[in-house]
Amino acid sequence: MRLDKITYYFRGEHTKEINKLLSEPLFKQIMNYLFEQRDQEIILRQLKAAIPTTQNLELLLDQMIAYGLIKRENRRYSLSIPIFSRTEALKIPDTIYTALDKLVKEIDSDALIFGEVLWPAFFEDEDTHYFFGVENQDEALSFVNKVTSGNDELQFISLHSDTASPLALADYFSLLKTNSSLPKTFKPLEQSIGDVDIDYFVAQVQKIIRSIRRVKTKQLKRNIFQEALVITEDLVKTEEGAYKLVSPIIQKDTLAIEEEKFTRIKMMLIQLWQEIEDKNQRVFMKKQLYNQLFHKYLAEKEMLHYFKK
Repeated sequence: MRLDKITYYFRGEHTKEINKLLSEPLFKQIMNYLFEQRDQEIILRQLKAAIPTTQNLELLLDQMIAYGLIKRENRRYSLSIPIFSRTEALKIPDTIYTALDKLVKEIDSDALIFGEVLWPAFFEDEDTHYFFGVENQDEALSFVNKVTSGNDELQFISLHSDTASPLALADYFSLLKTNSSLPKTFKPLEQSIGDVDIDYFVAQVQKIIRSIRRVKTKQLKRNIFQEALVITEDLVKTEEGAYKLVSPIIQKDTLAIEEEKFTRIKMMLIQLWQEIEDKNQRVFMKKQLYNQLFHKYLAEKEMLHYFKK
């Protein structure tokens, strides 16, 4: 296994610092050497001999230890995170497919099923801290990611491959919040609303939604907030020249009303998770399973985006 073809998945504190650490060229060399020598006891002198560098190797090792990637015991170094193979897949039981088929027929809302039922059933109760690597082989590995932005009044949500940067409100505001650089995809949205305050933006979107619901045939007064919704294709112009909101709006009380429909599949998933004791392996399996289900039932969609209030 070549560790330069490993994708790392983690959740917890110090996200910015860990991402910076993963971008260090020396990081891959250290991980690769410790993996190749995993059956031996490695001391600092061996690491320095195997990885000649003008950088402060010991400082980088201390950082890697602090963030839980490697460990040092009795002056010996070793990996402290697992590296999984893509062949380590968990087969989805036919009973889960049957239950999901039933849900899809009963509930005509992909956003509700995959965003508000399955996603929490897979990941909501999971430990907030995990760290593991997965071998990419010849093809880059990707899982479905859920991005949420907004406030208690209204949330913008998108689900898509974690290697994609779709033009969605959830992703745009998430990047702004973390002061991340914006991909070219978001240039039209940036030119329209810039770094507008999320709470102010939510308030303006709510006004637009109320206006559309009140008078569906009325043309909206042109403004940057309406333009932003058109850019992200949440809002489309009809043949009559009016605007229509095409992204679904999930009401928070909807789940409580239809909870009984989801109970069976949730219980089956809980039983499936209980078979996997290792936390990192369980998260890896969950990501694989959700990815399989998402692309099986939504094969023609690259992403889901919706509102929740």
